[in-house]
Amino acid sequence: MQYVEVLVNTKTDSLDRSFLYSIPPEYLAQIRPNILIEVPFGNKVKKGLVYKIVRFAPTKIKEKIKPIKRIVIDTAVVNLMQIKLAKILSNYYLTNLCQIIFNMIPNLSKKIVKNIQIPITSYHQTATKNNQIYSIYARKLDRIEYYTKLIKKAFVKNRQVILLFPDFSANELFINKIISIFPENTICFRPTSNIKENTNSWIRINSEKKLLIIGTRQHIFNINAHTGLVIIDEPNHFGYKEEQSFHYHSKKTAEFVSKFGVNVVFGDSFPTFSNNYKKIVYQKSDFYKIPIEFMQYANDHKSNLNYELEKIISRAITNDKTIFILATQKEEAAGIICSDCETLFYCRRCEHILRVANQTTQVCPICHHEEEIPKICPNCHSTKIVTFGNSINQIAKKISALFPKEKITLLKTDNDYTKVYSSKQRIFVGTKYALDWKNQKFDICFLPFWHEFASFSLHQDEENIISLFMNISEIIKEKIIILSNNQPDKILSQILTKNIREIYCDNLKSRKVFKYPPYYSLIKFSCKETIRKIAEAKIIQLKTKLDAIIKNLEIIKFSEGKTRNKFHESLVIKTKISESAKIKSVLIKNYQKLNLAKYQIDADPIRLI
Repeated sequence: MQYVEVLVNTKTDSLDRSFLYSIPPEYLAQIRPNILIEVPFGNKVKKGLVYKIVRFAPTKIKEKIKPIKRIVIDTAVVNLMQIKLAKILSNYYLTNLCQIIFNMIPNLSKKIVKNIQIPITSYHQTATKNNQIYSIYARKLDRIEYYTKLIKKAFVKNRQVILLFPDFSANELFINKIISIFPENTICFRPTSNIKENTNSWIRINSEKKLLIIGTRQHIFNINAHTGLVIIDEPNHFGYKEEQSFHYHSKKTAEFVSKFGVNVVFGDSFPTFSNNYKKIVYQKSDFYKIPIEFMQYANDHKSNLNYELEKIISRAITNDKTIFILATQKEEAAGIICSDCETLFYCRRCEHILRVANQTTQVCPICHHEEEIPKICPNCHSTKIVTFGNSINQIAKKISALFPKEKITLLKTDNDYTKVYSSKQRIFVGTKYALDWKNQKFDICFLPFWHEFASFSLHQDEENIISLFMNISEIIKEKIIILSNNQPDKILSQILTKNIREIYCDNLKSRKVFKYPPYYSLIKFSCKETIRKIAEAKIIQLKTKLDAIIKNLEIIKFSEGKTRNKFHESLVIKTKISESAKIKSVLIKNYQKLNLAKYQIDADPIRLI
């Protein structure tokens, strides 16, 4: 009798655990590696991937081995390159191999793929001058032109190209432009694509050589032996970080793909701290051409903010200019402020604005220093300590009170950005999502609450702020106006003088002091429970075990509050880049002992709090 090792679509207590099943006689002729089957698993029937075919089974367990239920798809649903990549990702992200494999398997129509045999082609892992990682730094339209040139070169070599965008809707105009250049050789995975379209696309990917594959983050997994080039536009966009399933990042995944003899190109507006790749092109953004005007309203007059808002908007209306008012992305409280003297509360260690953690505590998003929310303002001794944060609806309400006759257009959904607006509509209010869309152009951009943008800093704070202004410059024609209740802080002063190099130097110093990338590697472990004490106990238990296994390990424990009726408790371990691989190998070796399957693990987290 023959047997199969199966990767079952379930979370296991070890990273690469497979389960042994017997092959019924009627399926012997059809069984082959990497096909999709169904197997009994406990009291349920689950899908599994045939990992290996074996001739013998241990005598002790022969009687307990169950037969597979049925074959779901009798052709290989993943190829050898994908299997190799899945193993690399499993070790890097400390995630079950089966979870990664089933993220790679598309939802296929069984009727269409029935009896279609796609050969599992081999690949050669090479390290030549032709398979490297490059960067393009240019405006969006210029980048699209470079992409088309690179695609044409790949087609000459009869190779496939994968082109990824962080958000499909915001980039649809650019995507359609590229498709019009390569209409016969393009597969586009649109959000509206149905299972039939996706199945036919999957068959083409595994059958044709000269092909352009356009998609979002998960389509990095469409690699095979014919892949010659991967292009990722805006690789540092949060849209490439998967937060729901295993926490992979498309950019990091592409770096691993480059080891298979595939060229990788990252296209962005400006270089980032983690992009140490060979440059193809570097162009200065329009950010350097557009004037930035800073205005401060007086702290001693609460009505002064409304006065400044009215003055700026009124001037735009008088001059028949369109004005885009930028609100913070989130509607939650950004921080604490005294409503009388408008004093903001900064971290004593690193001077960043403290962020609200819960009803009694505020925390620094950079160094995790915690303080109690004060009951009395240390500046004016007022007891009116309140949270601040303005949603687009709140801003629109303020403007509507000042300009009751003007129509205010809220940019909230994808449909709002695709509409064509009349020349009479001059006031637009939206969030940072507007910056992903390059089809809307405005004369003036107005940031009325600068301290709110600064308060949402993470460990990539300066990088995010540079990105903010670079992206604003692509949708603004005339100028950017910033309004604040304080004098410009250091980073804002550098932005106003357009001293990007100084921002980079300061940020690198800060990252080194507080142990963040590129000097340190971060791994976040999270636990979610309906009872807070249980979540806390699990995190404390994990910390105790980690301390016992790995000596002198820097561990930061913190609470993330309550979301969807569950309390989130987390800890982050920081390790030097030179030691990160060693630490991960220890974690892999002790995966079961640490019971890591019960935690959500996020290597290279974007958000810490």
